[in-house]
Amino acid sequence: MSKYLYFICISSWFFTSVVIDMVAVPAVFRNVSNIAEAGTVGMIVFSKYNILELVFSLGSLISIYLNKTIAKFNYIFAALFILFINATVYTFYLSPRIVEINKKLYRDEIALDIKETLQAAHDFHHHLYVGLEKGKVILLLLLLGFSLYLFNKKEKETV
Repeated sequence: MSKYLYFICISSWFFTSVVIDMVAVPAVFRNVSNIAEAGTVGMIVFSKYNILELVFSLGSLISIYLNKTIAKFNYIFAALFILFINATVYTFYLSPRIVEINKKLYRDEIALDIKETLQAAHDFHHHLYVGLEKGKVILLLLLLGFSLYLFNKKEKETV
């Protein structure tokens, strides 16, 4: 049972990430005329999705811990723990920080030097988010592929 929960969590996490990163967010930025509005929509989507990522990461960790076949592979557990830390950083630091910066950045009454400082902070946090997102998707793909290989191998051994 835990094997199936693991695959549901990992594959759902991977595919929803890919759809959001490669379909939803680019569509928002293509179709919304104001960059501030597009950023706001993007942050609403990611802020809500980050909570779902925490669920996926916890579900993956718990299911892998309960599955004795895979539990002995410490690197899978370590990769899932890194992904859990990643989801936690998204949810409780990066997304709220970017939202906070955006709220200040797009006010009309702020001075130019403050706007430049806020833009630099926004760019830093956004690039960090994108970099972590790329790493997350690659790590999820590797976990998914290796786990499929491992479970297929175990199934053949039991038959």
